[in-house]
Amino acid sequence: TTRATGATNNLYGISYGAGLYVATTTTTESVTSTDGTTWTKRTTPAGMYKLRYTNGYFVGIPASGTTLYISTNGLTWTKKTKDTIAKQMAVIYTRFWPAERFANEEAATKWFSANTQSTEILVKQAEEVIHLCEVYKLFKV
Repeated sequence: TTRATGATNNLYGISYGAGLYVATTTTTESVTSTDGTTWTKRTTPAGMYKLRYTNGYFVGIPASGTTLYISTNGLTWTKKTKDTIAKQMAVIYTRFWPAERFANEEAATKWFSANTQSTEILVKQAEEVIHLCEVYKLFKV
């Protein structure tokens, strides 16, 4: 059965989590639904070409650039930049695996920042940060 969402733009990212379907467009328009039948128009801080739900967080991915957006409820979003995620990865790696690769947080931050060339790599790093932050209760994502 086809359902109308009320969105005026094409939907590109759709994900389900925390009891909510969230669908995004490449504009700031999005729609949400608790049942997949009735949809409510929303606004996101940026257009999101892809959307994932992982470890209690929606991760919205713009079509280009090195930023992404994270939400626990699919309604309010926090911008994460490449540098923010690189710093969080550095904290995690130097705190829990200090002998693995990096001498200190600064060196780790530089490495993660330099090796985040694509949005997909950034998202994988963000997902790892989210997971490890939940496991270790380090800091709020």
